[in-house]
Amino acid sequence: MTKDTRQTDFKEIIHQTRDRLSQGFCHVTLAGIMKISLSPYDTLPSALLRFVLELAALFTIGQAFGIGNFLISAAALAVFNAKGDKRFQGILVSGPIRLMIEVVIALIGIYATLLVYGELWAAGFAVLWVSNLFLGRERLLWLARGAK
Repeated sequence: MTKDTRQTDFKEIIHQTRDRLSQGFCHVTLAGIMKISLSPYDTLPSALLRFVLELAALFTIGQAFGIGNFLISAAALAVFNAKGDKRFQGILVSGPIRLMIEVVIALIGIYATLLVYGELWAAGFAVLWVSNLFLGRERLLWLARGAK
């Protein structure tokens, strides 16, 4: 998706919002406005939170298990993608496989946080991941159903 396409999508969303407001439909949600997405079921806030959490997981994996495991984890997240999930396709895998990769990296990241920083930080990191699962539930269900 190019920058022009994203700007066009955003302008279209704003135009639709204005039309609804002018017609008396006042049901405008932040989720509707923030639907500038990377995949059909992803929103900007959930994508940003997932990105930050994946970086944190990779960082702690590197600290706990070394640079080799960091590189393998980063490569797995970057290269194996479900069709339509990202602009960069890489090696296409089914949605459930992509979901499994993300969950495994998250669990290893939580475990690495436990090893490096202790129980309190690991619990906090786990809570953030659960929040990410809640915010990105539409995308997760889409991936689990095969990302078609």
